[in-house]
Amino acid sequence: MFTKLPEAIIIENVSPEINAGEFPIKVVCGEKIDVSANILKDGHEIIRAQVLYKEVNQRIWKRKDLKFEGYDTWRGSFYVEQELLKYVYTIEAWVDPIATWVDGIVN
Repeated sequence: MFTKLPEAIIIENVSPEINAGEFPIKVVCGEKIDVSANILKDGHEIIRAQVLYKEVNQRIWKRKDLKFEGYDTWRGSFYVEQELLKYVYTIEAWVDPIATWVDGIVN
């Protein structure tokens, strides 16, 4: 029996990052970090994306939605809440089947 594998979502050109994340970016407490990435997928499904961030020693990620700005570009931001801590962040994207279904009915 043939099983269709989910198609990959590609996330590239993440900014800010230095040498593919090898070195940390430097910011001041309370400063806004603007994040952008190119997120794309074959097909017509609607994609959603978020930036996940946390202080290195924390277990729980905080999330902020990214907004689609056209031409595969997504943008969002988060604020550094404490000084002298290392933060990590990543981008997560997924297909939204309900939004895709609604869009198919409306359009």
